Amino acid sequence: MKHVVLQGNTAESEIWGRLYRELKAIFYTTSGRKLQSTLNLVDSGFNTERVYNFVRLDKRFIATKGASETTSKKEFLSPLKRIAKGVSLCVIGTYTGKAEVFRLLSVEKKDMSGYCHFPKSYPFEYFEQLTSEKIVKTTTPNGYKTYRWVKVRERNEGLDLFVLNLAAAKLLKVIDKI
Repeated sequence: MKHVVLQGNTAESEIWGRLYRELKAIFYTTSGRKLQSTLNLVDSGFNTERVYNFVRLDKRFIATKGASETTSKKEFLSPLKRIAKGVSLCVIGTYTGKAEVFRLLSVEKKDMSGYCHFPKSYPFEYFEQLTSEKIVKTTTPNGYKTYRWVKVRERNEGLDLFVLNLAAAKLLKVIDKI
């Protein structure tokens, strides 16, 4: 597993080509076992048409969108929908997804189910991003108590990516319960 940050403008084709090459790359475990990605989820909340054009390139690419959760919390995963030729979309309940990520991060014993292993090569910035939000209790204008995730630092890509990876694992049924 590796952590790669691609810098570039998502309005330009060059960055999408670099992403495609990264997602199609083959890598090897320390024992020499060959690995490649099985499923890739791509957030379509920004530059939606570019994302849809990209996911059309491979059946293992799926567009995602965060669910609107202003009035109620959504299920973590909606059923996949075919929204256009070659484009599948999965709506992600980010509130539930982030709660599950933080539950998994709290598993302390290596032999316990859900324990998270990270390569030593991951930069400290990744972990700052992974823990970049916290849950806060708020009151709506109507006086109802609700909870929402709030950024405690600007960059939160690590957390968003972990949520998408968890969703991909669930879609692949790699994990039984989230």
